[in-house]
Amino acid sequence: MKRIFSVFLVACVALVSASAQETEKKQYLPEAGDWSIGVDVKPIFKYVSGLFNNYGKQSNLDFGGGQPSIFRPDTSMVTLTDTTAYSDYLQYYPTVSIMGKYMITDQLAVKVNLGLLYNTSKKGTYSDDQLAAILDPFSQSKVANVTATRQLGLSLQAGAEYRIGKKRIQGVFGGGLMFGISNDKTTYSYGNEMTIINQWPLGSAQSKDKPKEGYRPLKQFTKTPTIYAGLYGSAGVEVFVAPKISLGAEVSLCAGYLIKPQKFQISEGYNPDMGIIEKHTELIEPLTASFQLSTRNLGGSLYMAFYF
Repeated sequence: MKRIFSVFLVACVALVSASAQETEKKQYLPEAGDWSIGVDVKPIFKYVSGLFNNYGKQSNLDFGGGQPSIFRPDTSMVTLTDTTAYSDYLQYYPTVSIMGKYMITDQLAVKVNLGLLYNTSKKGTYSDDQLAAILDPFSQSKVANVTATRQLGLSLQAGAEYRIGKKRIQGVFGGGLMFGISNDKTTYSYGNEMTIINQWPLGSAQSKDKPKEGYRPLKQFTKTPTIYAGLYGSAGVEVFVAPKISLGAEVSLCAGYLIKPQKFQISEGYNPDMGIIEKHTELIEPLTASFQLSTRNLGGSLYMAFYF
């Protein structure tokens, strides 16, 4: 009798445990036929941290939402005094990343990720006000020299993902196609005006793309967008913190073609032959196309997803 009772008790415990697992699965985990919408939460963290930094003013939530960058270094490496090279450190990460998903089975899903980029940044230095110094030799007045950059972009990923695990912590692996376009423009403004008398004012940017001596940059731009197309692979983990609500972390690596358009620069300077201040437009970067695959193109995301 005791043996029968023990077997019965073990069987009950096993049934209760299996029932609990099944209930947990239905309450927490996605199932075939579920839809999902998610948003990358890392831009919020970076925006909050950016409120406490002092390396310029930014009006964006500057992060990528798991989209691979177009092989640019992090803007955090730029110093306050590096006003001319700032545009070289821009990232082609989307500002906001939104994902949609449909569960074909309990483990397999198709996935689309849309990234939108809007980024405006300003960096500045101060120099002596030369006009004020002429009027008052003892003047301590300063003027600002500002480098302003604007970025617009769009990225799209479409692919599939597969998850493993039957608990509330699951591994997620995926891959697919990606496409992105972006365009940026940099403008330079100066506190001291360039004139026939003052041919090289204080505060003039020493641009590495300066067309010739005595000229200072006013604007850098492209006539067509940068285009990127390729394949991506991703791996991560998703934790279900509430029924059909999850937090996830993901890293991705992509390989593809990058097409960068011609870049032009408008500069101003003194023309001694004509005795005037003139503007000059010059090609500073040719069109380039290249295939890219490297660890420099790793992307990452922290996201929250809702299944229904």
